[in-house]
Amino acid sequence: MRDEEIREELEDLRREIAKLRRDVASLKGDMEWAEDQFEDHEARIKVIEKILDVVYDEEGRQYKSKYLNKLYGMIKGLERKIKQE
Repeated sequence: MRDEEIREELEDLRREIAKLRRDVASLKGDMEWAEDQFEDHEARIKVIEKILDVVYDEEGRQYKSKYLNKLYGMIKGLERKIKQE
């Protein structure tokens, strides 16, 4: 009976080890996916910064977009024209 209990315990341990191996493989896959997503996100940010012509203002300690500033100026100009009419 003792040998049979040991065999059962060994088999349980083998199953648990196999499960843990699957979990580790899954976590590694999830980690790689997360790293890829982060890299993709960083690349998207760089593209958006280029499109919006983003610069860092040292004095104001903030990022500014020349493109968005132009759009804002155009909108304000149109608002003034509308108010004048």
